[in-house]
Amino acid sequence: MGNPLRAGEKENQEASGQMEVIHNAAHMWVGEPFCYKENMGDFSTAARDSVFYSHHCNIDRMWEIYRNLRGNSIEFEDNDWLDSTFIFHDENKQLVQIRDCLNPSKLRYTFEQVPLPWLGNINCQKTTETKSKSTTELSQTRVGEFGTTPQALDASNPLRVIVARPEKNRKKKDKKEKVAVLQIKDIKFAGSFVRLAHRKKGSRGTDEQGPKKKGKLKLGITPLLEDMGAEAADKLVVTLVLRTGSVTVGGVSIDLLKTDSAAAI
Repeated sequence: MGNPLRAGEKENQEASGQMEVIHNAAHMWVGEPFCYKENMGDFSTAARDSVFYSHHCNIDRMWEIYRNLRGNSIEFEDNDWLDSTFIFHDENKQLVQIRDCLNPSKLRYTFEQVPLPWLGNINCQKTTETKSKSTTELSQTRVGEFGTTPQALDASNPLRVIVARPEKNRKKKDKKEKVAVLQIKDIKFAGSFVRLAHRKKGSRGTDEQGPKKKGKLKLGITPLLEDMGAEAADKLVVTLVLRTGSVTVGGVSIDLLKTDSAAAI
């Protein structure tokens, strides 16, 4: 889930939406983002590669799948996002806004309907054996709240904390209006987020990367809570495990976000 970036804000946490991460990963897989060649890995030259168009067509198709799954019962209301413009014009010489691009039918095209075998509920239900094992492991590990001090973790040192939920036993209508989101805040690490390189001339005329920012990870967990049978729980035990490297985390929380807000896109 993304994080709004608004003009005038002193500090913006980088938090690309799930679609943006998938989009950027394909660019980086095809191109080389940090060698500054004119290929898919660089923002300013990506469209020169013919695969760019099929890739973006598929991204649009995935957006349409998401839009249909929502049933259009709730539309986005953030005007900062809807009124954002691109640097190209339509056939009437008008700047194109994001609100003009949300529905493919308004752009006079559609997508072929094909089976989606990957679309379905995640089966996270625990067996009796797994529940017993989890309870035993948890009882052997001291678990507390995150607190106010940033905490470090690496591949050999996972972080386990108890996180309070804002509401429990939510009704179906409430779930449609607000999604439960696990937020990992103020993430600092050595490296870069999955993003396209933007060329920037340094003081000596060389290409440089822009300034590093704090990151935030947002994960929608409403279906997960249902599959786990944890909707009645006041608190959840959250375990963060790194596959590689090390990071510092500033906070962990579970919040409810409106499904029509920019933060939930």
